[in-house]
Amino acid sequence: MFTLKLLPASKRVVSRWSSSIFSIMASISASGKSAALSAGAWLRILICPTNVVVESPSASATRTIFLTMFLLLLRFLVCRIPLSRGRRYNMRKTVVAVVCGLVALVCGESLVLSQASSRNPVVQTSVGKLEGRWADAEGGVSVFRGVAFARPPVRDLRWRPPLAVEPWDGTVSAAEFGPACWQTRNGDNSPYGRGDLPRSEDCLTLNIWTPTNAGDRLPVMVWFHGGGHSSGVGSARIFDGTNMARKGVLLVTANYRLGPLGFSAHPALTAESSHGSSGNYGILDHIAALEWVRDNIAAFGGDPSNVTIFGQSAGSWSVCPSGYDVGRRSVS
Repeated sequence: MFTLKLLPASKRVVSRWSSSIFSIMASISASGKSAALSAGAWLRILICPTNVVVESPSASATRTIFLTMFLLLLRFLVCRIPLSRGRRYNMRKTVVAVVCGLVALVCGESLVLSQASSRNPVVQTSVGKLEGRWADAEGGVSVFRGVAFARPPVRDLRWRPPLAVEPWDGTVSAAEFGPACWQTRNGDNSPYGRGDLPRSEDCLTLNIWTPTNAGDRLPVMVWFHGGGHSSGVGSARIFDGTNMARKGVLLVTANYRLGPLGFSAHPALTAESSHGSSGNYGILDHIAALEWVRDNIAAFGGDPSNVTIFGQSAGSWSVCPSGYDVGRRSVS
């Protein structure tokens, strides 16, 4: 946070106001950071303060300059600062100017917000483009939610090893978490559950938190949730990876099939299997998620040769030797 000191009320003159505006613009350009006035700062400006606190969120410098110049002008009008010697605005002109200015502010803010979506982080993976979101107000961490790492395991793909996701054209939104895999409601209120998410068989998705401008080949950690292989979800709130990404580590959390859909074994399924076995489809989902990370994490700034697997409860003891081929390391 940085502070911009405005001139005391006793020394308000037009030339000084112009100088303050240009100083603000110069400081923003020099720092290369965006800034926007908080609601509290707007209120303090309107009641004629002597200082303005400017916070740095993810808004662009253009938005900052627009808002700052307008608010300085608005303060100028509300405080009835003389434009020239011996002249002052009367109250009617001041009110009209303030109303018009507020309308302009609302319209300008709407325009900025409508353009904000074009500045969301976009990554080109091996199967298509993904558009994520900023995970924090500063724009230092981006998050890609609900990224499919395998085809939906439904119909003929139910109780089958997961298949690689098919490529797509255009850009797919990764703004929302995917549904939880089918499970009982017992874990809805646990720290590892998400009762607010829908349940679906089409649930093989992962979530990625990555630093925005931290360079390439950062270490990667892949988290598998617990829940006795019968409940849980990779997007539980306690698994948020924003803080890890701030420390220079990419975090990936993944869903996998649970309960009867993830761990059923049956002679009929064994007879149809290419490897003469059945069950442990959830474990195969783990491996598919790790293979997706190996093939795509470099596009997010991660190092595919520096991937650590870790988890809690069932998510930790389900790590198997096949996973080491793509996971390299494990923490249980």
